[in-house]
Amino acid sequence: MSSEACYQPPLTWRGQAWRTGLVLLISVSAMSETADVDSGHSSAFIAVEIAVGLVALAVAFQRRRWQLATGVATGLLTAVSAAAIGPAALALMSLSTRRNLRQITLVAAINFGASWVFTGALSAPADNVIRLILGTGV
Repeated sequence: MSSEACYQPPLTWRGQAWRTGLVLLISVSAMSETADVDSGHSSAFIAVEIAVGLVALAVAFQRRRWQLATGVATGLLTAVSAAAIGPAALALMSLSTRRNLRQITLVAAINFGASWVFTGALSAPADNVIRLILGTGV
């Protein structure tokens, strides 16, 4: 019973579908918030934003195999893309099921730091402390 697969039941397609739907909802919501802050972005910027979000989503699908690496990678991607916020939240929640406080604290700190970087990059006012703490960065 020492392997991680012993306490992680396999996900059904329904379980994967609702998680993916929630991740996409969070990402689209975050992207709409950043579009309000900087409406002068070109279509190329939006395309790159979506591409980074899709990369983060692909990385997040590996969260059950490499939980810490997935949490760190998606957390770092949130520093440059609002679309990566949903996958980063999923990776952090998946990591939290292991109840390893050191790993959870590390990934949460990366998400928090990335939100500060993202907020500074957009020059958005950082008056909404709750969103910053949650790692949304806007």
